[in-house]
Amino acid sequence: MNYTSARTALASVLLLAILPPVTLSADQRTSETVTCNAVKRSAKAGHYPSDVVGLTIVDSGPECRFAINGASVGSPPPGLILGGINSVISGRAVSDIGNKDLKPLAYALLAASPDNELSQDLLRILEGEIDLFARCLARLDTRQVPDYIQGKSAGCGRIDPSRNLADPEVDLGVPGGKPMGLTLLAPALVIGVARPGQTNYFVMSLLKDPKQELRPR
Repeated sequence: MNYTSARTALASVLLLAILPPVTLSADQRTSETVTCNAVKRSAKAGHYPSDVVGLTIVDSGPECRFAINGASVGSPPPGLILGGINSVISGRAVSDIGNKDLKPLAYALLAASPDNELSQDLLRILEGEIDLFARCLARLDTRQVPDYIQGKSAGCGRIDPSRNLADPEVDLGVPGGKPMGLTLLAPALVIGVARPGQTNYFVMSLLKDPKQELRPR
């Protein structure tokens, strides 16, 4: 190596040494995934950790339907879907449940459903599981959510990223419903309900700021 090359190499090393380390956010590093295994070859949707994801597994077919940030795929009116999702993001769902109003939670779960109006069977199941949701979401505004728990036809709680780097997908489900898989970068709130003909899931990162409600586009 000649003198000029040596000086250039040394300058490069010194420059790298004084540059501050670059920290990548979870959104920049990679994405998370939601997997539906109900179909023959499975279906997978990628999303950023800041996204709110809905998954509905329809028994007939079977069919896997995904909704990102409330984008409707044939579900009830978008305004009602966004209102329901924002009640969970903000933590207002806690007071809704305290007032025995399960409609916002129902709409949050219907983002990817083929139903075009509020399902009465879903509402009845939610009302029957109200104690489960009250326990699960009691401290949602501070993102202190208990580990995933199951009732008779529903599940709710915190799911942590898998520690198995070779197989990072976490499998979960609800009694009587179809299972799903999650590959996470951060802990997430997962709500699932099994009802006749469908299993509905809601997934939201617990790092999501309660003030970051979704807006119509």
